[in-house]
Amino acid sequence: MLRVFGMIYNDTFQESVNDSQVLTPKDREETGLLTAEIARLTAIVERQERELGSVKDEISWLCARVEAAEQRMLAGPGTKKKWWWR
Repeated sequence: MLRVFGMIYNDTFQESVNDSQVLTPKDREETGLLTAEIARLTAIVERQERELGSVKDEISWLCARVEAAEQRMLAGPGTKKKWWWR
């Protein structure tokens, strides 16, 4: 969503620059600060998306383990492997 905002902001800003063609030094400074903030927030969102992906992978792995354990329990006691020392 932040990336969409950044694209909308950049498009709107370009249109306003094209309309006025005049930026004061203060406007340039503010624009630079806003662009840097958008880049910083975009990097944070991308990092969080990567972290969320790894969490989803871990949850999927855990669900598979639980499902396998349930299948073993449903199979009953006679299907367990006997250990060599028994």
